[in-house]
Amino acid sequence: MLLVSFVALAQQNDSLLLQEVTITSSRFEQFNTGIKTQTIDSVSSIAYQTQSLSDLLGANSQVFIKSYGPGLATSSFRGAGATHTAVLWKGFNLQNPMLGEVDFSLFNVDAAEKVTIQYGGNGALFGSGAVGGIIQLQSAAKYQSGLHASVGLQVGSYEHLRKQTAISYGNARWYSTLKWFELDAQNNFTYTNTFLANKPRTRLANAQLKQTGIVNEHYVKLSNNQELNINLWYQFADRNIPPTMSVPLQKSFQQDESYRITAEWKLKKQLVEWMLRSAYFDESINFQDPSNNFMNGNNQSKTHITEIETRIRMHENHYLNVGVNNTYSIAFSTGYGGWKDLNRTSLFASYKTQEFIKHITSTISLREEGVNNTFTPIIPSIGLEWQAQKSIKVFGNISRSYRVPTLNERYWITGISQNLQPETGWSEELSVTIKKRLHDVNTSITLTGFNRTISNWIMWQPIGANWAPQNIKSVWSRGLELNGALSATFQKIALSYTGNLNFILSTNNQTALSNDAAINKQLIYVPRVTQQHVLTAVYQKIFLTYNQQYTGIRFISTDNNQWLDDYQLASLAMGKTFSIKQYSIVWSAQIQNLYNLSYQAIADRPMPGRHFFTTITIKL
Repeated sequence: MLLVSFVALAQQNDSLLLQEVTITSSRFEQFNTGIKTQTIDSVSSIAYQTQSLSDLLGANSQVFIKSYGPGLATSSFRGAGATHTAVLWKGFNLQNPMLGEVDFSLFNVDAAEKVTIQYGGNGALFGSGAVGGIIQLQSAAKYQSGLHASVGLQVGSYEHLRKQTAISYGNARWYSTLKWFELDAQNNFTYTNTFLANKPRTRLANAQLKQTGIVNEHYVKLSNNQELNINLWYQFADRNIPPTMSVPLQKSFQQDESYRITAEWKLKKQLVEWMLRSAYFDESINFQDPSNNFMNGNNQSKTHITEIETRIRMHENHYLNVGVNNTYSIAFSTGYGGWKDLNRTSLFASYKTQEFIKHITSTISLREEGVNNTFTPIIPSIGLEWQAQKSIKVFGNISRSYRVPTLNERYWITGISQNLQPETGWSEELSVTIKKRLHDVNTSITLTGFNRTISNWIMWQPIGANWAPQNIKSVWSRGLELNGALSATFQKIALSYTGNLNFILSTNNQTALSNDAAINKQLIYVPRVTQQHVLTAVYQKIFLTYNQQYTGIRFISTDNNQWLDDYQLASLAMGKTFSIKQYSIVWSAQIQNLYNLSYQAIADRPMPGRHFFTTITIKL
């Protein structure tokens, strides 16, 4: 399967092409006009299919992943915070209602068939939390695909062992798939402890990880114009939390468990399409630290989401999308003193046309949301795309975004009156894409400029003996993003290159604190400069990929007087597909941190040196 994707990309032997996955257009795809998006290519998706979403995004996108070593990994889009990234699965936002974040280390790439990234928020389409960017995990029915099964095994450094299996069946009216995986890793790598005076080599302790997950999807054609799909995603992780370089051995651990169930009914009649969808998420986080009982607790949340949406084709090039969403969350934490809830109801609408001026597409979207009987300001968005020439496209977007306080921010008992206001802001972006074929080389280049302000940014601050969330600052983010791609075939060898360069300033414009040294300073853990370069070669049934990333310095103090050094990471992946009778056997191997660099992504959190993975998958 891995090689098949590479060969399909290179447009070689037609018999090896992957079966096309047809995904019904969602409002994410149809009404995000003017916003820069990226779909992770099949090469990268398959190469990283046995790894976490944080690994995939960190190596193949412009999303900055903040990794705490084995375990927690959060995201930052264009200088935004971890609570500003929406993650969509089956059209539902997976941000935890208590934390407002997503831990990307818990999401496995093979849980979805397609990963699409939207750079820049769009609160008009997806509501609270879609401020910095959106990541969509997609999959679709493959009717009439017959019976397919696969088993796989991955082994790697530091006692890494991953087992997986998948089975699917599709006929004319029904498609079902079941995926299962189990991961066990010790993560006991050695590192240079730069905190100690003599910088000794130290073995990371208390870093064991056990993880298992199941994804089960069912699609049924009720009639020629009706479809029903029901989906289950269960996941459990039991992970020890390793100490920092400056802390003696600790025995803290965290258990994360989630049940996600969704259902969607679709009806299409001539020019009108109806969609009714519902979801139930049951999540728990059990954190235990014997050295600090104050932080211990089993936190639970339950979320019920119901959404109805209709899409109307009003004319040949005019589309209207209208819907209503209700999201009800209830959670328990010892920090709340009991169960607390949050009820959000929103109305949203989008209008798209391609007829105002030739070669111009425009979309206008609006959203109004009520939160516990308090209404947010109207959230608008307008996007334009202009196909200036066959090879040149200009596109841009202006939108308002917002984030309501999470359950933790609202109800955590601090002894301090909070009266938190929602975070609000505006974002603008403008892009130019040029695509040309020069001799036998396909070229593409995109330049994007963006600007975003966020007011009432919520942060937890020490106040006396307590910590409390406060609306303390306004943040101004702006920057440039450059993307380039080349591809060609020479004597049956398919070669491709993709690269990007990002320059981001994300500064505190104002704070609620007097004489704050953070004014006009770069936010902590937001690098000003990042780069990525990926080279891929495919020859018949063999592939080779080289990936190199540069991460600039990151400040770790708000006054910018302390920072972490910049670093460059490289990785190498290779593989081959064998065919034996009716079986397809795919072997692949990866070398991560190819040059054995000692670095820190987060202060005092050690990262592994050179390490290896090898995977074998048998498909029937």
